[in-house]
This record gives sequence, C-alpha cells and structure tokens, in this order.
Amino acid sequence: MRDIITILTQIRRPKLLSRAARLGQVNYCRAKHLPKDLGRIDGLPRGGLVMRLAALEDELDRARRAGDAAYTVERHVQVLIALLAEAQPLLADHAARKSKSPALKRAELVLV
Repeated sequence: MRDIITILTQIRRPKLLSRAARLGQVNYCRAKHLPKDLGRIDGLPRGGLVMRLAALEDELDRARRAGDAAYTVERHVQVLIALLAEAQPLLADHAARKSKSPALKRAELVLV
C-alpha cells in the first residue's frame, strides 16, 4: 500500500480540472463542503479524510476516463477542491520534516 504523500504527489489531472479546483479553493469551507463530499466526518483524522477524498477522486477520474454517463464534472471539481484544501497541511508538514533532504525541497499536490 502506498503512503498518503506518494498518492497525493502522483495525482495528474487535465489542466481545466486542475485550474477549476485551484480557483475553487478560495471559497472552500470545511464545515460546509466536506460533509457534502464525504458524509459524516466526526472524529476522522485529517489523514483519513484525505485518503477517503483521494479514493473518491480516483473513482471519479476513472468514471471520467471511461465516459460513464453518471460522471459529472461539477462533482469531480468539488472533490478535487476538498482534496487540495485538506491535503495542504499534510504536505506542508511533510515538507517541513524533509526540508533538510536535498531530494525533497517541497512536496506539493501536482495537478497537470
């Protein structure tokens, strides 16, 4: 099983989805948006939230690639926004711990 940082740093998505998600982060409100994406989240640690969001986003991306009729871009962007917002503290913490390593100056979620 891959670790959460590896999963996050290996995500690659089309530029339009990436741009929409980055722009949408400005209006992201955890209390409002996260329960809509994941349902009940009480007591779930941030790492668990991010893993659930990453799994949900992966399902949406598979549906997008397969041309599934149930796929909606709106839902995909909402989940990407939440994933970006929730992952930032984890990635920042990871980068801070690894800052002495020349191999990893800064971990970031790369959406291409």
